[in-house]
Formats: sequence, C-alpha cells, structure tokens
Amino acid sequence: MTKRNDSGIFGRMKRAGRWLAGATRERVAALAKWLFVSVIALLVYWWAEIIAWAATPVPGGAESYGEVLRNLALLAAAVIGLPLAIWRSWVAERQTRVAQKQATTSERGLLHDRYQKSAEMLGSDAPTVRMGGIYALERLAAEQTEEYHIQVMNLLCAFLRAATANLPDDVDGCLADTLAAAMVIGYRNPEQIKLARKKNDGILNSQKTTQWPDLRGINLTKALLTEADFSGADFSLANLSGAKLPHANLSGANLVNANLSRVVLMKADLTDADILGANISGAYLVGAKGVTQSKLNNTFAEIDQPPEVGGARCAESGKLLVWDERHARNTLLRARVREAKKSNSGR
Repeated sequence: MTKRNDSGIFGRMKRAGRWLAGATRERVAALAKWLFVSVIALLVYWWAEIIAWAATPVPGGAESYGEVLRNLALLAAAVIGLPLAIWRSWVAERQTRVAQKQATTSERGLLHDRYQKSAEMLGSDAPTVRMGGIYALERLAAEQTEEYHIQVMNLLCAFLRAATANLPDDVDGCLADTLAAAMVIGYRNPEQIKLARKKNDGILNSQKTTQWPDLRGINLTKALLTEADFSGADFSLANLSGAKLPHANLSGANLVNANLSRVVLMKADLTDADILGANISGAYLVGAKGVTQSKLNNTFAEIDQPPEVGGARCAESGKLLVWDERHARNTLLRARVREAKKSNSGR
C-alpha cells in the first residue's frame, strides 16, 4: 500500500490537529493572540487601501473616488432610510390612534360614572342630596351637550313626573328640588334647545307627536320661572296654579286640561299653544302673545275668578281679547272631565 504524503495540506491539517490535541493552555492563548493580531492587521491594511483608492482622482473627471464613494453612501442611506422613516411614521401614528382611543374610552367611562352617580342621587330621601344630583346633571348636560343633554332632560322630566305625581292639587308651593329640576329644563341655552329639536324630530315624528319635554301631569304650583323656555313642552293635565311665568316662551306647548288658575303669563309667548279645556281662573294674561279668541273661548274659569286679559290681542284678528262669562258656566263639568282624563292617563 502506498503511504500517503503528509507534506500537503492534509498533512498540515493533521499535524495542526495533533498539536491542538496536545496543546497546553499557554499554546491556545498564544494561538488566539496570533489570530487576533492577524485580523487587526488585515483590517488596517484593507482600510489603508480604501483610503488610498478614495484619494485617487477619477480619470477624466474632477471628482475623486472618495467623493464618488461618499455620494454612493448617501444614496444608499437614502434608499435604506426612506422606508425606515415611513415605517417609523406609521408606527407613531398607530400608537397615537391607540392612545387616543384609550383616552376616549377612559373619558367615556368617567362620564358614564358621573351620570350614574348623579342619577342615583335623585332617588335619595334627603332633599339636599337630590338637589346635588340635579345640579350635577345640569353640569354634565352643559359640558357634554351632544351626548348627554337629551338624556339628562328626559331623566329630569321623569323625576318631576314621579316626584309630583301624588301631590294634592292645593299644595302650597312646589318643593325646592322639583323647582330646581324645572329650572334646569326651562333655562337651557339656545344651543341645547336647537340640538334637542334636531335630534328629537325623527323620534317625535315616529311617535306622531311634536311635544317635548314631557312634563305631563307635573305639579309646579307657585313656581317662579321668569323668562323660562318651555316651547313645545307637554304640560297636559299639569298643575301650574299660581305659577309666575312672565315673558316665558310657551309657543307650541300642550296645555290641554292644565290647571292655569292664577298663573301669571304677562307678555308670555303662547303662539300655537293648545289651551283647550285649561282652567284659567284668575290667570293674568295681559300682554300675552299668540292667544286667539277661539282658543280663549275653549278654556274655562270660575265665575267669580275671570282671567285678566286686558290689552292682549287676538293673534288672528288683532282685536282685543274679550272674556265671556258664558264660558264659565260648565266649570264643574269641565273639571270632572279633566280629572277623569287625568285618572285614565295614570293607569
């Protein structure tokens, strides 16, 4: 058999393997140091060659290889950096949207908690706590008009109907908390009223009614609501006896079978208001606008307590309104009809 020649590369690798196998720690350290120095020397050599090449002028041109290399490096940086910048911008925008969504969710949760706690305060047995809830709801409706205004108004209307449902008709004035709720509803700003009408149009039309807020059957005896805006409100079967509503806006309101005895409606706007069957005994209608003679004829009053209509003019003919005592003859019968309707509506 022919003996393999150990003088070639395989021989050197074999001898190196035998050397490493029997190498001591010092030999291994020496080898590592030699390899490190060799790599550093090679890198220095390559770097010197690159610098020398870069300094060499380009034949037939004014630029050196260094300037060409720099331009190529800038182009490469642009090609790599542009997608990176776009990606970082997209990531930042996405993070911003996520943060905004989280902030919105958190804010909505806080607003819901405010509404929930304020609504719970309306059910308290303490009048001061109920009033605190009413004013808290008022602030919420003012600050978050778009989302909470109509919701708050509907809640306050329900509170008024429930709180005054069992009060006797001859009660001496309304309670402080019910008056506060009525004032919140009656003193809404024009922006809130406009928004409510816009949002309620579809809902009310589907229910075949145009009346809102819903204040049917409430008791606001002797309430002071100067210049309040209850336009379009439903006050049917409500007790407003002795209430003071000078310069109030009751245009389009439903006052059918309402108790308006001794109510002050001086210079109030009653345009398109329905006062059919209303008790206006001793009511003060001087300067009221929008009242017609035909509508006045469809109301009634006690014989000894005629309404004061001096100076008020018919909205249709322009003539002075005249109260005819003949409309007071069926007072008792009309009152019984009103009470029967009120009882039926409560069932």
